[in-house]
Amino acid sequence: MINILFVDDEPGYQTAFQRLMARRKDACVRCSASGEEALAILESFAADIVITDVTMPGMNGFNLLKMIKIRHPLTFVVVITGFGTVDQAVEAMKLGACDYLVKPFDPDGVRRVLDRLIAHRDLLSRNL
Repeated sequence: MINILFVDDEPGYQTAFQRLMARRKDACVRCSASGEEALAILESFAADIVITDVTMPGMNGFNLLKMIKIRHPLTFVVVITGFGTVDQAVEAMKLGACDYLVKPFDPDGVRRVLDRLIAHRDLLSRNL
């Protein structure tokens, strides 16, 4: 089972992601509308992967990424944004993101990223 936390203040993207993941029988998905709420959820929900938007009211995705890397260093983080730039992608990777996607996200691209991260997680767990 893979636990995924999707963080985006736009309900339409939360719904689209939940629909995309509904086909996966091995995924448990939770959604959050803010970085602050996501951190609270992570205290009781052991997410393997967090997918976060960059631009949100309050705590932005980069600050959330920093906090996750401090509090939950083994959690994979994927950053998504509707206003992607090369500088933002580089910043995300420097902060520890595993990948960077531009909205509207391509369902096949999201699946490929998740499959890669799940395989990586499984490999790490076998070697620990």
